[in-house]
Amino acid sequence: MTVTESVSTLWDRLTRLSEHLLDDIGSRPHHDDDGWYVERDIEVALVQQLLSPGIEPRIIVGEAGHGKSTLLWSLHRTLTTLGRNPLLLSATWLQSGTDGIRNASLDDVVSAVVSQPDSILLLDTTDLMLHSPAARHHVIDLVETLSRAHVPVVMTTRPLEGQSLPTNLGHKISLGPYSSKSELPIAITALTDEFVDLDSVRPAHPVAAIQSARARGALVEDVCTSPLLLRLLFSLSAPYFPHLELDVTGLYNLFWCRRIVSDHRAGADLPPDDADDLSATTGFLAIALLALGTLEPPVDVLIRWTTQVAASADRTYDAAVLRRHVRTLTRRGVLVTTHNRVRFLHRTFFEFAAAQGLAARGADGELPRLVERAGRVPDDLLVGAVVEQTLIVLGADVMARTIVRASCRSLIGTEHPQHISSVMTVWAHHPDLLELTDDMVAVLTDEQLRRFLRTLPRVHGHSTSVAEHLYRLWVRRPELRPEITTTAAYLAGRDPHTIANLVSRTAMYADLAAARTHYLRSSSEPLTLLRYLTPAAPNVVRDAILSVIEGLSERSTEADKDSVRKSAHTVARYVQMVAEFWDALVDNLFLVRLEDSAIEMQAHSNPRDVEIIRRAMGAVVAADILRGRLENDWTGRWFHWVGEVCADLERRGSERDPTADAHLTAVGMALRHIDEPHHVGLVEATLATLFSLSGPTAPHRLADVFSREVLATPSFARTSLTATLSVLLHDHLPVDDRNPGPGPAIWAAVTRQMLSDPSVPAEVIRDIVSMTIHRYASDRRLFTSGDYLVALAPVAIVWGEPTAITAADHLSRVDAVAGPGPRAAEVFLDHSLLRAHQRPELLVRAALAIAHRLGRPQAVADLLRHQNNHTALRAHAPFLQRWTEQLITGTHDSQAAGAGMLRILLRHDMIRPSVDLLAAWLEQATSVEGTALLLRTIGTCSRRADSSTVAADLLSKFITTSITPKPTVSPRTQQVSPPMVVDAARDALLQTIARSPTSFADQWPTVYTLTFAPRSSGKTDAEGVRLLARFLRTEAETGTLDDALAHLAMTWSALSQLNKKARAKASHKLTGTVTAILRRAHDRHYDRLANMIRTTPIELTAQLIQGLLESALFAERAQEFGDRLSLAPKLIASGTFKEVLVRHDSSAQGVPCSSIFDESSNSAGYDQRLINALRGLEQRRNEFEQATDRAYRTIRRIEDSRDDAHLGQTLFSISRSAFYRLKAGTNWSAPGPALCAAVDAHGAAVGQHFGLAAAQRAYAAAVQEADDARHSRDRHR
Repeated sequence: MTVTESVSTLWDRLTRLSEHLLDDIGSRPHHDDDGWYVERDIEVALVQQLLSPGIEPRIIVGEAGHGKSTLLWSLHRTLTTLGRNPLLLSATWLQSGTDGIRNASLDDVVSAVVSQPDSILLLDTTDLMLHSPAARHHVIDLVETLSRAHVPVVMTTRPLEGQSLPTNLGHKISLGPYSSKSELPIAITALTDEFVDLDSVRPAHPVAAIQSARARGALVEDVCTSPLLLRLLFSLSAPYFPHLELDVTGLYNLFWCRRIVSDHRAGADLPPDDADDLSATTGFLAIALLALGTLEPPVDVLIRWTTQVAASADRTYDAAVLRRHVRTLTRRGVLVTTHNRVRFLHRTFFEFAAAQGLAARGADGELPRLVERAGRVPDDLLVGAVVEQTLIVLGADVMARTIVRASCRSLIGTEHPQHISSVMTVWAHHPDLLELTDDMVAVLTDEQLRRFLRTLPRVHGHSTSVAEHLYRLWVRRPELRPEITTTAAYLAGRDPHTIANLVSRTAMYADLAAARTHYLRSSSEPLTLLRYLTPAAPNVVRDAILSVIEGLSERSTEADKDSVRKSAHTVARYVQMVAEFWDALVDNLFLVRLEDSAIEMQAHSNPRDVEIIRRAMGAVVAADILRGRLENDWTGRWFHWVGEVCADLERRGSERDPTADAHLTAVGMALRHIDEPHHVGLVEATLATLFSLSGPTAPHRLADVFSREVLATPSFARTSLTATLSVLLHDHLPVDDRNPGPGPAIWAAVTRQMLSDPSVPAEVIRDIVSMTIHRYASDRRLFTSGDYLVALAPVAIVWGEPTAITAADHLSRVDAVAGPGPRAAEVFLDHSLLRAHQRPELLVRAALAIAHRLGRPQAVADLLRHQNNHTALRAHAPFLQRWTEQLITGTHDSQAAGAGMLRILLRHDMIRPSVDLLAAWLEQATSVEGTALLLRTIGTCSRRADSSTVAADLLSKFITTSITPKPTVSPRTQQVSPPMVVDAARDALLQTIARSPTSFADQWPTVYTLTFAPRSSGKTDAEGVRLLARFLRTEAETGTLDDALAHLAMTWSALSQLNKKARAKASHKLTGTVTAILRRAHDRHYDRLANMIRTTPIELTAQLIQGLLESALFAERAQEFGDRLSLAPKLIASGTFKEVLVRHDSSAQGVPCSSIFDESSNSAGYDQRLINALRGLEQRRNEFEQATDRAYRTIRRIEDSRDDAHLGQTLFSISRSAFYRLKAGTNWSAPGPALCAAVDAHGAAVGQHFGLAAAQRAYAAAVQEADDARHSRDRHR
């Protein structure tokens, strides 16, 4: 901001910049409205958070193309509508270019935003400023300054760059690709409408077509779900529907051909020059950006350096030509020009364009230089991404395979995780590039191989070589077998035969069932894999399914109940899949083995899980019997099979047989699928056979197993069964609901049992009982007696039956005494809990009244489980509060139930009793459990009712605290309080004070004691640390920082007495406290913080060390603690890459790279000797740096120490910084001869040859030669 520029003028200027950026993001040539935008799933919650006071900064973390910029565009639109003043800025505008130009300073932004009421800063592409330590600190300062001024901030970054931000800077929110269920269908529909002509050929169901291609792997996941790539796919295919066989590289190649080599949108009104091939210029522009180290420079700056790149390629483009090309590429959508700055449409495409430009120069010259630069500055993510793309592009060139392979091996040899991950991506694109040898597998970490496995499905590769790699990894890295299975699942849709062979060779599912049951139970990919393989390799799938069921069954014999339940549900999913694909899997022997295996699993399961497996097995049997129903002799086979099922039911007596139940289930499932007109008689005859059974348990098995399969879904069988049941019920009431007699009476009872199933629709039940209701219309017992239809009264209320509504009112007044009335009311209540959500305004009222009279408070919890009941329950809030009070102040036995009901009602915000009312209830409580629950409830309600002082005084009547000589909590009264009450009071008091502190200094001793005093059992735990951390954070933010530091030190001292695991767990809870302290800390606090670190275990101080290292104020001094962390401080190197401006093999053409950036050089006098000398110096420097880095890492590994200060002093009598500078990177400096000799001597003593002395002599000679060459040049100028 200039001296004369007012704050209002500054705000107006930034707003204009913001409007330009909004136009660039939101402009869509085919849309006059905002119909192109797909609202993201995280968006509504994010807007609500931004409207809340005191919100901490939001950091949107997402990969390239996931829609971060468009999300900010939408947030700006929404927040403006809501009356806020959002400002959308690009982070690159805050950074000076090489010419010193920038659009706004940090002070400008802070001044403008703080002065504007209701302002919100939306900062896009923050990751582009995280490549420079200085720029990174500027971003952090900006965010922290605005946060202290209570201005909400939303910033976007890529994940990798986002790791360099302080962990305490703000709350990170992940923005992934389009979600397949909610966002992707909307996006596909909108893009189809926008780009595909109505008269062109398109699928009948575009969403299903793309989803299907995605599922098969034909259209890879990244293209389908990335907002950027999906839009690119449609725009390149316009006006036709996209071709659905493509990966990301293929999509970018298509864009290169249709927008850069030529413009396929060209028409009669397009200027002639717009048809030019601009591939060379695009490559030059990208290389210039790479050299500059920034992705959005001023246009003049980019053109100036692009001329140098073009000259190196013997292209004499002047500034006018390049400006015309930039305008043309902007019209084509390749470049985006905003306020005299230019960038590629997306960073990922810049990387691709730079790779194309570098590849055009030739692999032999460019790759070694790129790899050398990446190895020398391993944290330069910009160069690293271009190296990765270049290797991918050149990997498709057979002639370049040798140098690409060598480059990949060189990157692996750097041992830098990011470089190895890049190689994994390249390898996934070109599986034949590298051999999976034992040596190679040994040097790769699990996470690096996981990246390789994750990337494989994202590209179209050669399936046979890919499968061979997967097989070798399966054998050599067993710990990666779940990930290998997941990768196989994604690849199976493309080549099921090859993947089936892999599954068979590895005995994949036998291994998963034996050793990786958690993966089988929790992941969908193993089942998805079998779905894809079924049509191509049914034998493999049969064996796999049996392996899963038998393996899970065998392990269930020794597993806990929860594991058995999960295994049973997993078995049911696999059996259900068999039913879906039975036409492909059909095999009699397999069916027998499947039934036997399912029975074995059911033997270890509870009844509910048995039912799930039985229904899945029934689906298989039904699929088998229905398979030939269009054949002439099928009817006979059907009746023969039904006869066997009925005979088995008659024989069984009271015994339940899982196989027989599965077959009876199958009868019902098959009947509902038989809808051919010529089979009407078969359905009716089958029902007649079933309902003529006379065995003692057969009718009830029909009710339990058969009926729901027919009655739950529409079919001819349901229509026929409805008529049958109507007759059975009509003429045989009343009937004993507990012990019906034989003959017609039992069938009436069975019918009533069938209709009590909540899965049967209300309208079906109405059709069945309508005649019965009409017949007994004048009989008050119809819906009030257990021998009639009281069990069906709730469902009758659902359809509005007046007699049932009247009956509910009658049952609500039944006294809770012995007799028929209470029994009928119990039955009504049980069934109304299942149907209440279908008619809550009537059934909730009746259920509450009956539950109250019968003394069943648990019914309230049952009603709360369904969201549809909540509105009706809130309408009865006064009644619920009175009932709760009756229980709490009632008998000794009822108090615990009342307190429990109170807590669940508070959890759902149904009632809001005051603390005074809770205190009155507490005085009447005599139950220990009820008293304890009430005390805990007071702690919860104190915050809601804003009555913390009253609650604290009340809770303090139960306990007293003492901090000396050690923390102690004791009962306050002379009467001994039960341990349960004491513990409840201390927890409630801690919650009350921590959430609403009134005096930090006065309340700290109490908070500390309540957290660390031994419990009544004598055990000391750290359960209260979460609340203590809340207290400390509030103190750090609003109180005295010196006191907060003292209290944190006391906390760490107490936690130091716990075991290592407990300390680490407590440390995570204190993260917010450390963050708040660092935000307010000044330079004078460093010594105090450092002393706390020195005297406290690392498990507790790791967060503080990381925060200090990430702080612009403390980072330099905090380096002394860097070695205490298992990970080094996260820094991303920066700087220009000047060498890349000139072709590596171009010594005579163009302008040498140094002349562009080094003012001391003059291109006119640059002779060959100096060129060669500088190249030699660069090579010797790199060799020297790599040698010292190798020595540094080897010494740390052999000595098994990360303490550089200790190693430097004890081994070489040098400082920590001198030893650390041996490490390659931005801090490296050339060691002198004495140190090199000492390191070599130490290496020889431990059996290592470092060769530093020789490397140092070569480097010194190269320095001298360069100096001599420069002086020689100067003498001849």
